[in-house]
Amino acid sequence: MSIIKHKEQRVGIYIDAQNLYHSGKNLYHSKVNFGAIVKDALDGRKLVRAVAYVISTESGDETGFFDALTKVGIETKVKDLQIFSSGAKKADWDVGLAIDAVKLAHRDGLRPVLRPDARRRQTRPKARLCHPPHW
Repeated sequence: MSIIKHKEQRVGIYIDAQNLYHSGKNLYHSKVNFGAIVKDALDGRKLVRAVAYVISTESGDETGFFDALTKVGIETKVKDLQIFSSGAKKADWDVGLAIDAVKLAHRDGLRPVLRPDARRRQTRPKARLCHPPHW
């Protein structure tokens, strides 16, 4: 499938930042360049909005990471880490990211959704291109 790109297309970028960050760290032993990801996803087209979905912990160690995202022009949506009585922890933005992408579909155009799945230990992160529904 060929994707036609032109400079007048409007693009919204929704990034599952925690999964990208941890995949880069654990699989490649390196840091993810989120600014480069946005630039590559835009490919010369107009940015409507770039949003990173992130998780906040009790320690607050991730504030520097959040600030770095903001400095490269990426908004952050923050959700607290869930800690259950069993000690299990859950940090999941899948539904929130999907809802935002659907809610904003009428105005954005093409939406790259970047989300590697660290649980499946993919050899490389994959980008999924989601097109707006035709209504």
